[in-house]
Amino acid sequence: MDVRPPARPHTRRARSSNGRRGPGFLQPETAESPSENNNTTGNNNAASKKRPSGNCTAVRKYREKKKAHTASLEEEVVHLQALNQQLMKKVQSHAALEAEVARLRCLLVDIRGRIEGEIGT
Repeated sequence: MDVRPPARPHTRRARSSNGRRGPGFLQPETAESPSENNNTTGNNNAASKKRPSGNCTAVRKYREKKKAHTASLEEEVVHLQALNQQLMKKVQSHAALEAEVARLRCLLVDIRGRIEGEIGT
């Protein structure tokens, strides 16, 4: 025969994948007097004041990192715009050269035709 212990009420939430307890972590309640609760809250306030400063430091570091990344991207944009202008100038000069080549070829065909006409007659 299998004997199981009686079911207890669920008082804790599961841990997240990183092993930290979330803000909704429930501590099992104990029978303490209100005066004892006030003493322990003084310790909790000191701990809670320390956490936001660490959070502020992390937020500040994140913002600095983001600012540096944005500046880097802006520099890259300026560099790529300059490179794009250089390439556009090359394309325009290449197009102008192709037009000149086509004009010269037509001129050459016309001159060859005239020469063959002069020789043939």
